[in-house]
Amino acid sequence: MASPFVSELVRAANDIQQVSNADAVRLLERASMTIGDYRKLLGHEDAPAIEDGSIGGPDPWKEMADSIDGFQPQQVAELLLNAAAVIRAATIVLEIGADKPRGID
Repeated sequence: MASPFVSELVRAANDIQQVSNADAVRLLERASMTIGDYRKLLGHEDAPAIEDGSIGGPDPWKEMADSIDGFQPQQVAELLLNAAAVIRAATIVLEIGADKPRGID
């Protein structure tokens, strides 16, 4: 279940000044893996993750985790909140798909 992890991401983002770089990296890497799993389940693994160009590449969470020292705390907080939103949205889409009667597209 993604809900406890989403809460953890939001809590860390809201208290970013107290989050160590090591904890931020752990959360970003876990978000990257979780979102990657959802993207595969939804069939969107090749599409860009964030289309506003704020961070390039298909996996901005891993990208930030790999170079955490190059980002300001507010940038980390924003991407943690973004990860929470993506995970929430993917969970909803998967739940809707699971509830949809067979044969309906």
